[in-house]
Amino acid sequence: MGVAKGRLLVRMTFTIPPSLNNRMYRNMRLTKEYRWWKTEAEQYVSDAFPDRKPDEERYAVRIYFYWGDNRRRDIDNFAKPILDAITESNRVWIDDCQVDQLLIYRESGSEDEVQMDPGTALAVVSPAADGPPF
Repeated sequence: MGVAKGRLLVRMTFTIPPSLNNRMYRNMRLTKEYRWWKTEAEQYVSDAFPDRKPDEERYAVRIYFYWGDNRRRDIDNFAKPILDAITESNRVWIDDCQVDQLLIYRESGSEDEVQMDPGTALAVVSPAADGPPF
């Protein structure tokens, strides 16, 4: 996981979370794998912005997934855990209902063509008031 700051509010690199299809166990309990990933992701965002308080601004989010293979996946099942982790960190927004724009990309190609490590997701968060950041 990594963070870059600049004109964009934040660029965060996460390990790819468990799919929503695999986050629940019997009796609707979260799986160990999902609880571990979420705890790590929340802590990562909190550590990146230790003094930042969540605000009521509107946001645009781009998420790029790079698995490193071409298996079939529903990429929307992997975006919600990232938004939830950012929300639970209590550092960027109050609730992910503040996200007005959400674009999700599946990066494919050889490792030489993609500037991401296999098994990672890049989340780019910017103020929606800046217009489409895409």
